[in-house]
Amino acid sequence: MAGLLHEALIRVSIGILCVNIACAKQRCWGPLCLGGEYDKTESPDDLVKVLVNPMIGEVFKVDDLQFTISFDMWLRLSWIDNRLKIDTKNGSRRGVILSTDEKVTAINLQSRQILHQIWVPEVIIPHQKLLKLNPGPGFRDEVLAFMLKDENVWVDYWSWIKPTITCPMSFNWYPFDVQNCLMAIQSGFPIEFMVLKSQHKSKDFASFHFQNALIDYDISILPPPPDASYIEMGGNVDAWHDFYGVPASSWRWSQTGFVFNLSRRWTRYIFIYYLPSGLCVITSWASFLISPQIVPGRMSLLVTLFLSLTTLLVSTITSSPTVAVGISALTAWIIIQYVFIVAAIIAYAVLLAYIRFMDGEETKKIISAKSMDKTFIILFPLIYSVICCLYWTVCICH
Repeated sequence: MAGLLHEALIRVSIGILCVNIACAKQRCWGPLCLGGEYDKTESPDDLVKVLVNPMIGEVFKVDDLQFTISFDMWLRLSWIDNRLKIDTKNGSRRGVILSTDEKVTAINLQSRQILHQIWVPEVIIPHQKLLKLNPGPGFRDEVLAFMLKDENVWVDYWSWIKPTITCPMSFNWYPFDVQNCLMAIQSGFPIEFMVLKSQHKSKDFASFHFQNALIDYDISILPPPPDASYIEMGGNVDAWHDFYGVPASSWRWSQTGFVFNLSRRWTRYIFIYYLPSGLCVITSWASFLISPQIVPGRMSLLVTLFLSLTTLLVSTITSSPTVAVGISALTAWIIIQYVFIVAAIIAYAVLLAYIRFMDGEETKKIISAKSMDKTFIILFPLIYSVICCLYWTVCICH
């Protein structure tokens, strides 16, 4: 009898020990539990669909010289992981039940330890020059939530980041330039294993968007172009083909993101460059009203205007962003003003040469010179007006 009792006690002890071991293997955070067989190095499925929802916060700086954009945003990643178990009856201080609807159960966990225990998709932000988080006590740079919806467990991971990315800007139309900069978010796994999808509309990307008032652009957020849904390896690299046994041209990675549409505010440039340079040209026409015989007065006016435009051109080149090929629209405008000032100087030189070197009475030559000045004062404004109309039409409607 004593032997049977002793054997029963041993079996009960073994059963309790097994239960304790099983409970120890099952890690729980409030209503969320991981089974003992959960492996964070394995993806939840053969092909994981990750919903990517970037939410722009504030655009701090657009650097034309460094070709960069600095901003902050919430980067939201959502995916299904049915290996996780949610028990709405089990509540603790670590888990907060946000909703107990029959169809949707949402849980917001205050503990971040679970991030090191579950599988998290790898994403890459290419063309990234700098990336900062906002860590520290009292600051929430990461938010983790779980959704039980249609019998699927969704992991909802939010991360607050402050990236600085490069952008291939072109300034040939400066200051009427419009830049489109792709903020790409790429999968860290080939497209056969993970696909990134964005369900945002155009207005959703900038739900929290706040633009720095000192930025020289009007910024709008657009969805990525259709041809940017994936990235592939261009060409074949024989060394990779020999090592992996797969042609490099067949490697593809899923990609999503959004586009910064930067439209420069050009109205202030009218008062800084366009209006002063245009007034210099208009003032030069006053030289046609000065008698050709008054050389110091007429020549000093034209030379002064020429030097003023030279100072304005130097300022334009110094303050304008670099143009890889050709010249910018602003530089072209200053050159046009130069051409008209130089044309007025050449016209005056022609008058002086006519009066000095042509044969005939002095009185007749002066009368002919005055007639030429009348022609110039009509011809110059007419040609200038036509060129200005063409310039502004092309620049604004480009």
